[in-house]
Amino acid sequence: MIPRLQVEILLDTAAHAATVRDSLSAQAASRPRHGGRFEAAPAVEADEAGRGHVVRLDVRYPARGDRDAVRDWVRQQLDEHPVVKGWIRGIVVSTHLCTHDEERPGPCSESEHVVVLSRGERVNGGSDPARAETRRTNS
Repeated sequence: MIPRLQVEILLDTAAHAATVRDSLSAQAASRPRHGGRFEAAPAVEADEAGRGHVVRLDVRYPARGDRDAVRDWVRQQLDEHPVVKGWIRGIVVSTHLCTHDEERPGPCSESEHVVVLSRGERVNGGSDPARAETRRTNS
């Protein structure tokens, strides 16, 4: 099973979202990635409800330590940088073990999604902890 990290962040402006996307992309790319790529390139899009702009990251890593280092960096940025913290209206960070490369692959919805960070508003209804068996470890 491959460690996977999914991040969704709702930000106040497109410019702030682009800044966060660039920093998050650089940090995520600083670690070896499974298959050498992102599952979905980090992108900025308008929030469906018109509340701001959304940054999404979806990446698999060859080792939990690599995934966890990026996860911890996201937490650190939120906790230690009050300016960035002020831009963020909502954030959900989740981890799970992906089975796509197993002999008998299964859908990710069947693996345990651990929401490691959830603050503020929901992002486009995404990353809903109810979509899979979820255990909150920090909120």
